[in-house]
Amino acid sequence: MTEFIQHYITIYGLAAIFAFMLANGLISGPPSELVLAFGGILATTTNHTILSVFCVAVAGNLLGTFVLYLIGRCLGVNYSFKLLKKFNRRFKNNRISCLFPGNRTALAMVLFIKNEGAIWVGILRCFPVIRSIISFPAGIAVMPVSQFIFWSLGGICVWASLWIAVGYLLTETWSVLTLPLNIVLLSGLAIVIYFLKKRLNAYVTQVIMSHKKL
Repeated sequence: MTEFIQHYITIYGLAAIFAFMLANGLISGPPSELVLAFGGILATTTNHTILSVFCVAVAGNLLGTFVLYLIGRCLGVNYSFKLLKKFNRRFKNNRISCLFPGNRTALAMVLFIKNEGAIWVGILRCFPVIRSIISFPAGIAVMPVSQFIFWSLGGICVWASLWIAVGYLLTETWSVLTLPLNIVLLSGLAIVIYFLKKRLNAYVTQVIMSHKKL
């Protein structure tokens, strides 16, 4: 994957960064850390500036996340949970079953995003794993477009700045910092989830009480 991303960014430059970051916002891949770090390196080896890399990466990622938001919004709660039930049945005994939350938990996440404020969309954009998929429940929750774009843009800018700077400043040795930095970020995400757990549990209880047939 690393060689694949590096190859296309070397050949196509900003166009490849835009396409990769759009895909990341939409389907959570390829890893944005790799794309952004190579973007930072690109700014040191070509006539592209670090600002142009940053703007293209942010624009691509924001577009991808917005498309995923629109998909969630168009599908709505009912159809989304019908799909979720199908996935849960199909992958019930599969190793990837952990990727699909139960209906109650998923609906609780939607209610949480809708009621607790759009700021969490921006906060969660600053962490790996969950940063892209948060767009879908935001769409299902019919979060106002202006709020979604504002907070998503803020989180994406923070994330892009971090990894572009890593590639720009460390160039070929940037990968040395990848593991420890991801550990720090995942630890931060674990702390955030821990503090959110009580709030989410309250919404799960609410869902159980009001949707006993889910």
